[in-house]
Amino acid sequence: MSADFDERLGAAWKTHADDPAGAAAQVGSALLAAVSSSADLMALAHLGHHLWGAHLNQPPGGLSLLQDLRAHPACDADALAALARYRASLLLTHEQPQALDGLPDADQTRAMGLAAANLAEVNPARASQLLQAAAARVPPLTTPPGDPMARAVAVAGNNIAAAMEEVPRQTPAQRDMMILAARTARTYWAIAGGWLEVERAEYRLSNSWRVAGNAAQARQHAQACLALVAQHQAPPLERFFALEALALAAHAAADLSAHADACQQAALAFESLDADDQTWCRATLERLQTLN
Repeated sequence: MSADFDERLGAAWKTHADDPAGAAAQVGSALLAAVSSSADLMALAHLGHHLWGAHLNQPPGGLSLLQDLRAHPACDADALAALARYRASLLLTHEQPQALDGLPDADQTRAMGLAAANLAEVNPARASQLLQAAAARVPPLTTPPGDPMARAVAVAGNNIAAAMEEVPRQTPAQRDMMILAARTARTYWAIAGGWLEVERAEYRLSNSWRVAGNAAQARQHAQACLALVAQHQAPPLERFFALEALALAAHAAADLSAHADACQQAALAFESLDADDQTWCRATLERLQTLN
């Protein structure tokens, strides 16, 4: 990406949730004009898809942007494939299943996951249907390790759960969607990834259950995360975040002794981090230590 494009894109991402209309205006003018490479083009398509699909709920605006990008001189074969997935996702958001016609199977699955992510907050029932339909294409018992469709489902589940954890005052349907997504991620990372991806999926499950108000499940998955860290002698960063999940679960359960113990262990893990990791992990440790 060019420095100018990267700066403009970062500014649009920073404001898109609070001012989606303003971000959309930037996308349609300054950002589109600044595209100079395939990487720029795909990054802008990603933002446009998310902006019009999840925040503005106006798929025609996103489809118009995708059409402009398709005609751009920087649009190569990889970009065309990405644009086709985003187009299908925006159409699926408005229940047009024919949007998948002509896409390769893996791209169909990715488009369904993208549409589920767009709808997770505003229409969790529809989002759940889409995520479950995507998962149904990849039976866990018969899908080979490393399958790209399994990876697509795992990524979608993780991204949806992580985003839903940030939604304040969740409705029951939103909580159900979050847990479904986190569970889906755990199931499919066991197929598509290795122990590291599974360990991080346990971390995600712990956080999602805690946000959902189930401290017992949150603690169970934090302990599973920590067990994988120990079993595979994971780097200190993985141990630090496993202990963060355990501390937060203990706090949610009002187990002050367990919370204090996990915080102490997290502080020890923090000391083993390199300087760069300490810089961005410090706020997490301080937040843990100041919980009452």
